[in-house]
Amino acid sequence: MYRHGDLPDKPALWLSNHISWVDILVLGASARVQFLSKQEVRRWPLLGWLAASAGTLFLKRGAGAAAELRVQLSQQLQQRQSMVIFAEGTTTDGSRVLPFHSRLLDTEQPALRIQPIALSYRRAGQADQLIPFVGDDEFTSHLWQLLGSPTIEAHLHLLPALEMHAQTSRKRLAHTTQQQIADILGVPAVKRRREPQSTEVSRITANAPEVCATDLAWH
Repeated sequence: MYRHGDLPDKPALWLSNHISWVDILVLGASARVQFLSKQEVRRWPLLGWLAASAGTLFLKRGAGAAAELRVQLSQQLQQRQSMVIFAEGTTTDGSRVLPFHSRLLDTEQPALRIQPIALSYRRAGQADQLIPFVGDDEFTSHLWQLLGSPTIEAHLHLLPALEMHAQTSRKRLAHTTQQQIADILGVPAVKRRREPQSTEVSRITANAPEVCATDLAWH
């Protein structure tokens, strides 16, 4: 694994693009963090066990989900535990970064540090085509394909941290983070039909201990 950039020295909400279940291994190998996923993932063969072993918080969808998410995120941050969220809500083939869900930034914290993370996988200098786990891919067959393939390079980019305050627009912050990750990866950032209104997001410096993340798709 190749790590680019410094890890933060304070609890933060990590926002990452999402390509594969392998993201869990790559990010989780760097440090202890919590991950977020929909509750259905817990029942998935192998992947559910892998997610649980990585310390994933499984949340129910539907009525009350937003309130539960807000409480869980706040509790983890208050306990000085960083939380990782794949804000696209699903995996992609890595050729683009989907819009980030701003509702995932809703916490009870008056101030919140955001750590953008950009993940990519390369082989022989090119984007790897085998690593993405999308659509109807089956976990076991995908695992065996990876085990039989040549070495794949995992690249973890830690971008400068951002700080969100009470007056900060969550939509704007989600858009800013998505764009920064797309820029560092050199791929398009898919835009929503409506652009969020401009709100200043303050950039802060971050030197750090080691962290890495993973979560399964939040559909």
